[in-house]
Amino acid sequence: MEPYDARYLSILGLSEEAANKMQQAQVYYSAALAILPIEIQALSRRFVWQVQKERLNEAVTTAETIFRRWPQYRDVIAPQLPYILSDPEGYQQIIKRFGDLPGGPVWMIRILSEDPEAALLVNRVLFDFNVDHHNAIRPEINRFTNRLIRQGKADLAYQMFLNTLDDTEKQENGYVFNGHFNLSPNGNQFDWSLRNQSGMDYSIIELENNQTGKERALQVRFLDSPVRFDSVVILTQLPPSRFKLTIDYATRSLRGPKPIRLVVDCLEARKATELTSVEFAIGGSSEQRVNTDFTIPLTGCGTQRLRLVNDNYVESWNNRYSGSLLLKSVSISRVQ
Repeated sequence: MEPYDARYLSILGLSEEAANKMQQAQVYYSAALAILPIEIQALSRRFVWQVQKERLNEAVTTAETIFRRWPQYRDVIAPQLPYILSDPEGYQQIIKRFGDLPGGPVWMIRILSEDPEAALLVNRVLFDFNVDHHNAIRPEINRFTNRLIRQGKADLAYQMFLNTLDDTEKQENGYVFNGHFNLSPNGNQFDWSLRNQSGMDYSIIELENNQTGKERALQVRFLDSPVRFDSVVILTQLPPSRFKLTIDYATRSLRGPKPIRLVVDCLEARKATELTSVEFAIGGSSEQRVNTDFTIPLTGCGTQRLRLVNDNYVESWNNRYSGSLLLKSVSISRVQ
């Protein structure tokens, strides 16, 4: 009969609360939890009251119980998160306690990310969770930075990306992140985007090098069919200045009707403004280095994208692409 008694006391508490008798309602909720510490109605209403009364340490403990025992009632916690996190002590408590809960960091970031005005708060929470939960929260980082980019806040997305790199990733940072393909792409738009399509595919492969042993490359493989592509490969942010784009690449029996180009253009322009491009040799196999200079203007070009394109052509069975393009390194440096 004890669980029944606890639920009955919770019902009495809800009745008192409906009559605006908040103190008496809390007496009933406390009595219910004394009988059954996981009684959900009492827990839910007790949690909201604890937040309202700024008893945040107790509120975090109650939230932890709800999160662990009643996952279907986690929406009770969600509206109160920003208020708890706005308090310095509440922030530290909930980051510590939920950081130790399986799935806690991912759930919290996902909930906070639903509010478009919470970008700065999400950035701080991501930074604090990142050290211990980097791999688990990477998909949430990517989802949130994608949302910021769609909202026209690419600068904030880029800072969030940089702030959440782990120590290994920081070693590969530069004007072009992971420019030597030493890491597997992490799924962020500021890393390499490898989206296969019919007639071609992308992959990171290892190559033998007589001087340095093994090296990695981004392989673009064409499957002997007509294919038109305009792929956003990676985003970056360069300050207004003069720059040089340098690419080490190889081709393996690469054939096709139109040249393949890597284009640098401005993401923010209503109509993409091409800044520069390099053209890869079509016809057979080769090893080459190509470079070109370009300028980032003072305004209207805060974020740039590198795109792999083959421009317009007639897609017929006579116009097929075959072979492979291997990008060994892609780097951008400032011209002094």
